Amino acid sequence: MMQFGNTIFLWGLLALPIPIIIHLYFRRNRVRVKFSTTQFFRKSEKFLAFRRRLRDLLLLLLRTLAILFLVFALSCPSIGGFKYLSGGNADAVIIIDDTLSMCRKNSSGETAFSCARRKAQEIIGALGTGDSAAVIFLSGRKGVSLTQSIRKADEAVRNSVLSGCTGSYSAGFKKASEYIRSSQSPNHEIYLISDFQSSQAPSQPYRDYELKDSRIYFVAVSGTQENLSVTRVSTGFKPKTVNRTMRVEYDVENSGRSESKTELNFEVNGKTLETRDLTIAGGEKKSGEFSFVPLSEGVISGSVGVKDDPYSMDNRRYFAVSVSKNVKVLAVYEDEFVKTDPYFFIRHALDPDGTASNGVSIQTTTVKEITPELLSGVHVLLLADVDVVPEKYASRISDYLKKGGTVISMPGTRTKATSMSGIMDVLRKDGVSAVNVYGPRVPLKKNGMTFNEDLSIMNELLQLDYLSWKYMQEINADPSAKVMASAGGKNVIVERRIGNGRWITLAFSARNDYCNWPELKSFPVIMVHLIDHAANGMSDIKNIICGNKIMLLPSSGSVDVSESSGTSRISTVRGRAFPFEDTWVPGVITFDGADIRAAVLGGDAEESKPEILPREKLSTSIVDHEVNFISPDSTVMEQVESSRQGSSLAGLFFVLLFFAALMEFLIADRHLKYFNPAPSAVKGGKS
Repeated sequence: MMQFGNTIFLWGLLALPIPIIIHLYFRRNRVRVKFSTTQFFRKSEKFLAFRRRLRDLLLLLLRTLAILFLVFALSCPSIGGFKYLSGGNADAVIIIDDTLSMCRKNSSGETAFSCARRKAQEIIGALGTGDSAAVIFLSGRKGVSLTQSIRKADEAVRNSVLSGCTGSYSAGFKKASEYIRSSQSPNHEIYLISDFQSSQAPSQPYRDYELKDSRIYFVAVSGTQENLSVTRVSTGFKPKTVNRTMRVEYDVENSGRSESKTELNFEVNGKTLETRDLTIAGGEKKSGEFSFVPLSEGVISGSVGVKDDPYSMDNRRYFAVSVSKNVKVLAVYEDEFVKTDPYFFIRHALDPDGTASNGVSIQTTTVKEITPELLSGVHVLLLADVDVVPEKYASRISDYLKKGGTVISMPGTRTKATSMSGIMDVLRKDGVSAVNVYGPRVPLKKNGMTFNEDLSIMNELLQLDYLSWKYMQEINADPSAKVMASAGGKNVIVERRIGNGRWITLAFSARNDYCNWPELKSFPVIMVHLIDHAANGMSDIKNIICGNKIMLLPSSGSVDVSESSGTSRISTVRGRAFPFEDTWVPGVITFDGADIRAAVLGGDAEESKPEILPREKLSTSIVDHEVNFISPDSTVMEQVESSRQGSSLAGLFFVLLFFAALMEFLIADRHLKYFNPAPSAVKGGKS
């Protein structure tokens, strides 16, 4: 659609009839003259009159076009400009990429995010009275909805910080479409300011009919494509206890093309414990581990980091562990009227002298004394000879399992097919697949036992020929269950996943009524290893990717939150879970007064890949819409103004005016003989 920058000159179109009027006024009139003879007249060449008429018509056309071209050239015509350019207010929706990859620095040392923030402020600063602005952050962080308060939008940009998240271009454009749909302004512009990292490219471009009348601008901010990053830190799943060596594994990747030499350091509670030199070729990964011995209980945090200034936010990856004095085991009785202690041999196997010499401490309670506070910090929950579990307490055990806890159950004199079914009923109500634990008790006249899975090493270390079976309790197991031990072709130790936790079912009691194993020397060895295996799953430390919410269950009326920026207090309702959303920056956050003691926030590893999309793919892979590219190396709004006006046609019309005038001169001044022929001499006469 053609648009005009100086519409006042269009009044010149009223001059178009002037050449026509002049042509008609000075047109030749034929006059009849009578002669007696024409023999003395020279003959006119054939078509002479036709050529003169053609010349007159061409001159008329050229003079008319000359006026038209002059008027159009002076009116500054353009095509492809912004709809309603000269009327109505405008909406500027600015999508800012604040993901981790925007920490990359350019040759002048400025990060891509700082450049993006500066360009966004330039766009907002160019808005006029009555215009509206919206700010959308690609990470999903809260921005500013469409508002005429330009200062509010500017403050949101000025106060924004880089996140460790990844982002979604489609989600950003969807949000922009929502703002535009609710606007009454005729003019809509969307600015996407990003480094256009390849790993963020959607599987298919975003399509939205609401954007058809919007103008979209891409502002590509650049930076280094070399990067060295710590992509993984792991402390394993085993429980961490005082005075036991703890190992921290790490992966360091070079995502660039050039070899990189750097310094790798290991920090615990803010102190550097070890430093190593590291050399990694381009495109390669190196793995290793650090180790240290925690000397006290509590939450210990640390990190593994490298020096890589041009791409800094992923240089360090954090960890946190909850260190206990020992592995905590909670042994549950059905009630206080137990005649025969089902945990007698268990207690002597795990903690014979009551001092946790094996690194395991046992606490006892009854079903009706179970509370969320009591379960907090428990590594393993033992249920021996437990039949009925009321729904209230079944719900608490269910929550413990769903959070990653481990239950070890053992049969006894009360055990039957419906034992502990209350727990399974609660799990099924919550949508968790669960089957009742036990079937009937059956005779088993066999000797020995064979271990599988994580306990298979015990087959070589222990002699189990003296283990003699009398009975076993049949185990109900789903197909996904792992058989950890068998005897006589029967499963006697089975592990299955329930929620995020595990349920380990033993087919025998911890007394000598099912078999004589509790009386053998191998029993304490296996029990310590089984508890160590079972304790791997439960943790009150959560590892999450930046930008994800953390569900907290407060144990009091407030939760104290501590992070690198300081400490804050959140008012809560005891027992009512709520989402904690301020998880944008990598680091460790600790909570006091909640079921989770700490959260480790890590950057998205995909964001550490510095490769960017080539320009030829940008307009086809991100959004299904015509895109205008803006260079960040010059003023954004000057380029936008030029784009708004579209492609100017003034020069073209001036060229056409020149050619029209030239042709008029050549034809009218008799320089083209075809249109101005000389009459031939009369036959036989002089020419």
